[in-house]
Amino acid sequence: MTIITPPKPQPITEKDVERFVNGAIDGKSTGRGIKRGKKEQIALIIDPTLLDDADRLAEKMGMSRSALICMGLYRMLQAEGER
Repeated sequence: MTIITPPKPQPITEKDVERFVNGAIDGKSTGRGIKRGKKEQIALIIDPTLLDDADRLAEKMGMSRSALICMGLYRMLQAEGER
């Protein structure tokens, strides 16, 4: 019986990581967020009290937090004539 020594793992480079992420279905980025189908996932910093209020309202309206934030932003843009 022959004993085979497994090859030593190669170090992972930044280019390897980028290739791996961009190869994922939702991995391509526009620089603003991560693509999720036709939408982009972003990070948002928000006051905890405001977030609690938003979560309660979203639950009351039967929608997700994300949908509530999008709807509010859409309505503000409409009111300013931007949409």
